[in-house]
Amino acid sequence: MVACLAAVLVTGSQAAGATDLEDGIRAGVARHKEATIADRRWFHEHPELGNHEIETANRIAETLEELGLLVERGVGVTGVLGLLDSGQPGPTVAIRAEMDALPVQEAEDSENPVRSKSDGRMHACGHDVHMASGLGAARVLVDLRQQLRGRVLFVFQPAEEGIPPDEKRALKEATGSDRVGADRLTNLDQILERFDVAAIFGQHGFPAQPVGTLGLMPEYALAAADSFELVIRGRSAHAGVSPWLGSDVLNIAAGVVKDLHALPARQTDPRNPKVVSVSMLDCTDGRTNILCRTARLSGTVRTFRPEDRRDLREGIERVLDAAVKARDPKAGR
Repeated sequence: MVACLAAVLVTGSQAAGATDLEDGIRAGVARHKEATIADRRWFHEHPELGNHEIETANRIAETLEELGLLVERGVGVTGVLGLLDSGQPGPTVAIRAEMDALPVQEAEDSENPVRSKSDGRMHACGHDVHMASGLGAARVLVDLRQQLRGRVLFVFQPAEEGIPPDEKRALKEATGSDRVGADRLTNLDQILERFDVAAIFGQHGFPAQPVGTLGLMPEYALAAADSFELVIRGRSAHAGVSPWLGSDVLNIAAGVVKDLHALPARQTDPRNPKVVSVSMLDCTDGRTNILCRTARLSGTVRTFRPEDRRDLREGIERVLDAAVKARDPKAGR
């Protein structure tokens, strides 16, 4: 986060030279090192899934309040905002960190001396590091408040990894919108407009990168991530006595999975990296001898270019329509 801090200070301050800024940052990082390490360990030991980051949010909010920041809780469901105002005119710059863990079981033979205390949940994607770095950045910037101009908004975002489809449906029923994570923060809560954010900085851990170094990429560093849920509906029937009277939605879904996985290489330009993955198939309203009525397919799409994102969305619609029509005209979507 040192690079982010330097960018914030250079953007917002003209009073100090670059050397003074760098010295101040490094001294602050050293001063708050142990607190940042303690934060990372606590977050790793107490992982919480998307939109359930209750204890996580409390620790973040209490820390920011102790630092004297203006704190807003419950943003984007469980997110936290902290505003540091220098009292001097200047732009608002944001630093963003994700909060949620993954539904992953930490290995029993892990060499990590700090392990998850929650069965089936783990910070396996580095969000514990991101949150600790964000709090560390807040501590350093508070110390350097006199050198700042403008404001710094600390954004702790929930549900970066998304939430299960059933929770998404429940969220829409409860709040009127199923937007989650950054989508909810920016497009529903409109935090960037509310605080007039001029620039926003974040980071992502990369295990292959040597410790103590930063990795930079021209244009895109990480792919855009979109989620999808496809529903195929049909008629139930006895699977052994009269299967022709029903719609074999499981068979249709199996074909859709195969066609979707082939979509990036066969119906779009394979020279541009992209991924379509069906990660869940729910077809459980039947029995061993009864055909299911409904099949739900959920997955992810990763792209670098906006045009690939658009083409894949159209391709997914096309694959689903063709599969339903070809395999069982009685089925729908």
